[in-house]
Amino acid sequence: MPLSNEVINRYLNPVFVETGLENGMAVFIAGAAGFKTIHSIEASEHYLEIVRGDPRFKAMTNVTLHKGDSAKILAGVIESIDEPITFWLDAHPFNEPMQLKDCPLRQELEVIAKTCKHVPTVMIDDWRVFSDQDKSIIMGLLKAVPGIAVITFEPGQVPDDIVVGQAENSTC
Repeated sequence: MPLSNEVINRYLNPVFVETGLENGMAVFIAGAAGFKTIHSIEASEHYLEIVRGDPRFKAMTNVTLHKGDSAKILAGVIESIDEPITFWLDAHPFNEPMQLKDCPLRQELEVIAKTCKHVPTVMIDDWRVFSDQDKSIIMGLLKAVPGIAVITFEPGQVPDDIVVGQAENSTC
């Protein structure tokens, strides 16, 4: 599983915002980690219904699911939040290798850079699937998020598969 309890516990903020819900595992892990508020954006009604039907989700009163394209609705979600956010960016098709043009990651990072009121923690999953050229673009976009000063890697499906950008003196 790409996101583990061990990894997420290192990057706690009051709010968790995910793009790409799929089967809801990141939401369940974020809930167990203790995030006060959780938002997940998913374009597929199929995945939203799977999670809504899960008994674990029904017990989570601090989760809001948003249906839509994350590139289009992420700004509205962020604008409603006035606390530090940990982002889990994982909205993309399930193909390897993947091109940056095939997913909303570029737009998500641009929205985060323009919209966040506090320095966020940004976690990008599936680093292994991007080309070296796309990785260079993504790193540039991540470094353009105001306050992001430290970029590290965490294990996911493979070692160093999750990129994490955060503030220099982050308490995460």
